[in-house]
Amino acid sequence: MDDILITLDVDWAPDFMIRDVAALLRSSNVRSTWFATHESEAMRDLESDSLFEVGIHPASFTTDGMRESIKEMKRLYPNAISLRTHGLFHSSILKKAERVDYDIEIDSSIYLREMPNISPFYTYYESKSLLNLPFFWTEDGEMYSPRSTFNAEDKISCPGLKIFTYHPVHIWLNSATMDRYTKLKQELGPPLGWKKEDVVRIAGDGGGVRGAGDHFKEMLQICAKRGTMTLKDMAERMREA
Repeated sequence: MDDILITLDVDWAPDFMIRDVAALLRSSNVRSTWFATHESEAMRDLESDSLFEVGIHPASFTTDGMRESIKEMKRLYPNAISLRTHGLFHSSILKKAERVDYDIEIDSSIYLREMPNISPFYTYYESKSLLNLPFFWTEDGEMYSPRSTFNAEDKISCPGLKIFTYHPVHIWLNSATMDRYTKLKQELGPPLGWKKEDVVRIAGDGGGVRGAGDHFKEMLQICAKRGTMTLKDMAERMREA
């Protein structure tokens, strides 16, 4: 297995960022899975586009709190079958609840940084199976790497499943560090309320440093040539195998 998949953790990004990132994916005809954190007109638009899968990104740091968050997110996105927990929180009790109580079929909450030969695996709860799809790379992990390059070509030769994870805010800002994102939160508050003109005024252009946006655009070129799929697509392919 040598597939490349693109996933996006929405993390309360404002709609203008979601729409701009979606436009890049559409222009390259690249399939992707988005993990929603909140009610959003832009996310509703993605739900109606067959190019995209919308999963959920529940947020809490306790098992009981996460169960409540999953319940709320499934109310907002009842057709979601894929999940990644915010902060990658998980427990054996939660995993069982995901599958048995909330009809989640796919969990991508395990981060195996640039590990070769990643493979999907199933865990079983009562009479149901949960497909686990660990992810390979994320731009915030790249920010903290002592050898950070944000060069997409550096990563794709690694054998095995490679799920690349991005956040719309960091693609939009072309973040190379957390500095501009942190400054925006300090001055504007939570991202969900940000206005485009304020972000441009405060954040600037990043000074030409390579960052998450550059990496994302390079990855789109690679995926447009190689092809990619959503997490749901992969689950369906594995069922057919």
